[in-house]
Amino acid sequence: MEKYEHIESKLMEKCSVDDAKQLDLRIRQFEDRFSKLDNECQTKMQSLECQVQSASETSVPWKDNGPTDEELIKHAVEEEITQKTVEEKDLESRKRNIILYRVPEKKIESVSDRK
Repeated sequence: MEKYEHIESKLMEKCSVDDAKQLDLRIRQFEDRFSKLDNECQTKMQSLECQVQSASETSVPWKDNGPTDEELIKHAVEEEITQKTVEEKDLESRKRNIILYRVPEKKIESVSDRK
């Protein structure tokens, strides 16, 4: 009797054939889904790589022949500084301007007389 009880307890730990088939089927379905998703990701990555490659070839020449990043940054900063100084000079020169409102202009042909 003990021998049968031991066998019965081992059988209780095992799963049925139907359960094993169901689990095997679900595993196969998951593997199929995963492989489909993997293939889709591969194709999308390849198309993105092609787009990036074509965009980089058309818009920016190779870095070996062009200026370095440091030079580009330096040039951009210099442009910004010169633009600000020009704006400041322009503001300073217009600071002393006077606006005359409703004063008629003289209709003389010579510029020096009009001034």
